[in-house]
Parts: sequence; C-alpha cells; structure tokens
Amino acid sequence: MRKSHDHKRDDVREGVQGASAMPRWNPEKTRSALRHFMAKKGLTVAAWTRAAGVADSTLRNFLDGVSNGLKLDSLVKLAEAAGATVSQVIGEENSIVAAPMGLDAQLLGGVLAEIEAYLAGMSQALPAPDKAAVAVMLYGLMAQHPDEPRKIAGGPYENVVRFVLERRRT
Repeated sequence: MRKSHDHKRDDVREGVQGASAMPRWNPEKTRSALRHFMAKKGLTVAAWTRAAGVADSTLRNFLDGVSNGLKLDSLVKLAEAAGATVSQVIGEENSIVAAPMGLDAQLLGGVLAEIEAYLAGMSQALPAPDKAAVAVMLYGLMAQHPDEPRKIAGGPYENVVRFVLERRRT
C-alpha cells in the first residue's frame, strides 16, 4: 500500500502539463557541470558550502558519487552564494520551463529582474497578471532588438511599463 504522501507527490507530477517532456536528472552530467562551474569561479567545496550555509558533506558526497542527488534548496543556496542561477550552476543554458517553449532563459530572467528592480525603485507593485503582461511585452521587444540596452529605467522600454501602470490607474 502506498503512503498518502507518495500518492500526493505522484498526483502533482501527473498534474504538471508537459512533465513527461522535462529532461531527466543526470547525476554524472550534473557532477561534471558543477566541477566545471567551481573551476570557472575558483570555488572550493569547503568555501562554497560555508558561504551557502550547506553542509560540506552534501556537496562532497554528490561530487564523489556517494549520493546521486542534491536537494533543490541546497542548489538554490549554492547558486545564491556564487551569484548565479541554479541553471548556471548545473550547466543548463535554458531552464526546463523556457527551453520547451523556445524561450531564452537568460533573457527572460533578465527581463523579470529588470521589472522587479524598476518597480522597487518606484515603490510600485503590480498584480501578477499585469506583471506577466509587462514581462511578455518586454521579452518580445528585447528579443527583437538585441542591440538595445536592456534596462527599463531611462531606457527604451520604460514607456511599456509606464503604459501598463497608467492603464491600471484608469
């Protein structure tokens, strides 16, 4: 008999549209990517895990093949400590969400970060649907005009955000 916890987890996986198309976890590929990332950034296991607040043994056991997995929260902490994204740490150029949709994950992440920074600078908040509309518009514009500066404040895209903010007020 299955535990109810396992059943719920299965339901969640089955309920994610396109879950079967998501890439499978490949421990060897991830180990290689982590080692490459560490070498590129000049990181040691001890220093990186200490900065991230992750047990040294967590990363060391994975890199040495003692374990075949890392918890997402550990990867997030390691990425944040290195000033990177989880996708960069594990060697994925595109996120599992952006890649199947044909989106540039780096551009999308930059758009979202710019929106947050711009709104914070204006002490403004946007409801999620409006923020999504701005992200879609900006992503499309930035993808079409790769040579334009990708800044909202004082940049060519500020009018898009202002338009949405004004529309909300009316």
